[in-house]
Amino acid sequence: MLLGSPAPRTTHSHSPQPTAITITYDRPLRCEPTNTPPRPSAQLSPRTGDRLCVDNYHPAMTIRTSFTEQCIAFAGPVWERYQHHPWIEALFAGTLSEERFRYWLVQDLSYLGQPVVELVFPKVPPHNPFIEIQRSYLREAAAIRVEHKALALGDEGDFAHSRWAARPSRDALVNFWIRTAYEGSFGDMCAAMYVCFAFADTFGARYERARPDNLPDLHREWIGQFVGAFEERFRKAAEDGINEYGANGTEYQREQMRWIFLRATQLQIGTFDAAWNLSDPWPGEGVERGILAGVP
Repeated sequence: MLLGSPAPRTTHSHSPQPTAITITYDRPLRCEPTNTPPRPSAQLSPRTGDRLCVDNYHPAMTIRTSFTEQCIAFAGPVWERYQHHPWIEALFAGTLSEERFRYWLVQDLSYLGQPVVELVFPKVPPHNPFIEIQRSYLREAAAIRVEHKALALGDEGDFAHSRWAARPSRDALVNFWIRTAYEGSFGDMCAAMYVCFAFADTFGARYERARPDNLPDLHREWIGQFVGAFEERFRKAAEDGINEYGANGTEYQREQMRWIFLRATQLQIGTFDAAWNLSDPWPGEGVERGILAGVP
């Protein structure tokens, strides 16, 4: 900004293309001779060719943002509430009770037992490594997922892997993914599941930054699943899918992806709400009998 210029008013475009942020001044700004040291926002005028100017009323700078970033911005405070959910904050503070920790893990088994993501394989473009990464993960999941250890420590049994074991919040999220895979594009599915693939950042990268030293062993091991290059590749493949389909889609398709991203984030929050509250009854269930849903 030129010295002495008024404070700019900033307006954000919701265009699907890289976002342009226009800085509008309240009065014309003077041009400066070329022998004047350039200031941060001074530009070479395309009209004069020899004077450094800020273009009268509407100088503009373009800040390029990915479509994934635009989806996160569209979700707004919902994304922040997900990343800083009380369950997650308590986990990193070392104060999350075993009961709440176990509730989320055991409910996650109904998703792990159903390879929902395979439904979208026919729609994955050949240049995206999503299928390769997913198949590698599925080969190893039974051995590496801490959720299976949590199951071994309890008395839930194999029923925990069944779709009927899911409580409403978990069932709603999985069904949302299935509908998106069936109706939508690969980009839609990436938008729907990014909240899950982003565990590489929400848990993995945060753990690497904070390095809390007061976590129970099983809690640390669970977070450790999301640390490292493999999990980041998973997240990156989904991000690339969102960005590619966002850049090449119609405005209607981009708007749909934004809403899919938002709804998936809200539904994921619901799974953490259930674990935090230790309650997520099915309508008409009456008294809940443990973590798993079942016969009333």
